Amino acid sequence: MLFLCPRCLLHFKYDPLSDSITREETVGLSRHVPIIIGILSIMAAAFIAVFFSGWWTYFVGTFLIFFGWRSLKTGLFATNEEIEELATSIPPSKETKKKK
Repeated sequence: MLFLCPRCLLHFKYDPLSDSITREETVGLSRHVPIIIGILSIMAAAFIAVFFSGWWTYFVGTFLIFFGWRSLKTGLFATNEEIEELATSIPPSKETKKKK
């Protein structure tokens, strides 16, 4: 079972079989998740542009390209600290808030 401490915002893992509590270090997403989502979004936009026609394809394609670019930019250029802040419930630092 995984618990979130409301005071320090850290995740703790409780194992009832061994009756032990350990701090969970890697909770959330890694750098690969935004890269994969970005690539899939851009591929979906290209698929829609090639195989469908109509006014709605511009709207959906633009949204998917924008979303894909933002995800790729986060996955490729964000620091490890920023990825950790985005992936967990740690409050973002002032530097991360400035970059948004």
